[in-house]
Amino acid sequence: APMSSRSPEKEKEKILAEFKRKNEKHEADIASLREQLAELPKVMAESDEAAFWRYAVAQDWSTLEFAPETMRSDEALVLEAVERSGGKALEYAADALRADKAFVRKALDVSFGEALPHAAPEIRKDLVLLGQANRLRQLRASRAVRPKPAAKSRGR
Repeated sequence: APMSSRSPEKEKEKILAEFKRKNEKHEADIASLREQLAELPKVMAESDEAAFWRYAVAQDWSTLEFAPETMRSDEALVLEAVERSGGKALEYAADALRADKAFVRKALDVSFGEALPHAAPEIRKDLVLLGQANRLRQLRASRAVRPKPAAKSRGR
């Protein structure tokens, strides 16, 4: 008889300990969620600002000049502006991008070489990039004078 009276008591302690552990985890999760919730307005404001500048630059690439440094450092945004501006928007990119050879190479690709004069001064003198810019300009010029091929008739 004494064994059976202890067993339910131990079972009760085990259940209470498990309940206490789960409750403490739940309270920690709630505290974590409260911290995240407190940060939400700041995160939303940052993303709203980024969305605003993406929209503004999409409407008029020259607004990049007035964008904050974080947006002028956004490679995708700057490349889009460079492409739409025929290379001129590179002038408004963050200095780090204007001096980044790999990024300037991409800017040359999307602007048929026209972005080079807007790169950082030390990059403008790079012989490889000068050659790439000249080849891209020639490619665009050759495409401009080439007659379009006759339209193929479909299904015949």
